[in-house]
Amino acid sequence: MAETRFSIVIVHRNGETMLLNALDALMRAVGTDDEVILVDNGSTDASLTRAGAAHPAVRIVANGCNAGFARACNRGLAAARGKYVLFLNNDAFLPADALDRFAEDFEAFPNAALIGGQLVGEAGAPQRSAGVAPTFLSELGLRRRRQPDVSHATQPVAVETLVGACMAFRRELADAAGRMDEDFFFYFEETEWCVRLRRHGWQVWLDPRIRVTHLKGARTRTGRRGAQVEMVRSRL
Repeated sequence: MAETRFSIVIVHRNGETMLLNALDALMRAVGTDDEVILVDNGSTDASLTRAGAAHPAVRIVANGCNAGFARACNRGLAAARGKYVLFLNNDAFLPADALDRFAEDFEAFPNAALIGGQLVGEAGAPQRSAGVAPTFLSELGLRRRRQPDVSHATQPVAVETLVGACMAFRRELADAAGRMDEDFFFYFEETEWCVRLRRHGWQVWLDPRIRVTHLKGARTRTGRRGAQVEMVRSRL
């Protein structure tokens, strides 16, 4: 049996039209040696029915409840067979060459654990895609750490942390340094993961050539107050 190259894990909860649009874009990027895993956090709309009908090759993992982002990602990872895994938001749309680019990057940067793409809005304006690791003093406001401006970079660049809307990684690192911390229900789980992986000697990279359209905030518009509570809890 041929080796699976990429396992793309999409965590989803409600918003069937957005999900179908993201899957349509994704299918233009996947090859015959890739697989797509949809982890559903208790959708109450027709998301699973419509996704299964439109894309029968997609493997569906139904949690039955809102288990949080990190736990859902980890459940998708447990089902993944790929050499590489891509965590992709359900409001992020991959360009057709994204997976090929990621695979080339992992070959070029053997110490890279995580590689992200440059997030852009619907009109093409760059979004923040990487950041610096927070510290005790920076969280108290006693020491400011300037966010890196990589929006004008033209080649892959090493960063401290990624925004997790589109994040590729080597499957082996999850065994070496652990998976996402499920104590984070929503927000900052990818930040903690980047910090932990870098402490284990791995590198985190951003490839600005992989431009990923991201409908920023689309997942939280219907539950803004709850999302804000989770953001504060995760920061703490």
